[in-house]
Amino acid sequence: MIRVVLQIEPPDFDAKVRQKGANFLTGKPNPTAKEFQTHAYWTEAIPDLMKAYKENCAYSGLRLWTRSQEATVDHYLSKVKHPPKAYEWSNFRLCSRRINGWKSEHLVIDPFAIEDGWFYLDFNDLYVKVNDNLDLLLKAKLENDIKILRLNDNSFVDYRSEWYVRYRDGEATFQLLERDAYFVAYELRRQGLVVL
Repeated sequence: MIRVVLQIEPPDFDAKVRQKGANFLTGKPNPTAKEFQTHAYWTEAIPDLMKAYKENCAYSGLRLWTRSQEATVDHYLSKVKHPPKAYEWSNFRLCSRRINGWKSEHLVIDPFAIEDGWFYLDFNDLYVKVNDNLDLLLKAKLENDIKILRLNDNSFVDYRSEWYVRYRDGEATFQLLERDAYFVAYELRRQGLVVL
């Protein structure tokens, strides 16, 4: 996981998402998850989120371009617990469907609040790990967040490994690696392992 910078809200977002959501919430200020399903106006923002965040999942740092990596909107603050935030651009995180399901109602570290060096990629096993120098409580929280989001699930490790090996063996350029496995590319650069 790496820090994600909040991108500017698109000019048509208010009309496409916020206003429709506000109208719904006026008549139903505390909707259930099921009631939200029929008023999922946030899905209209997915193309804009994909463009703004270069198709990268906010949590895995992997490109959302295969069926298994289907792009969804994660409401960082739960829409059921925080209905006024359900239709706000600043509460949206571009996310793979699987990670979004695993995150569910959990309040994990916000990708917008991550600081450099909190997480790193271990190139011996391609696992996401937490820096040992952090405060013990923060370190425990971040390690738990990795478990909740299943960032070291075999499929993610295999995907990171595949891209790392392709780059290492000269089958993929660094630019391609940055596009499809941004976290891997970021960590190679940060750890001084980029081969020119």
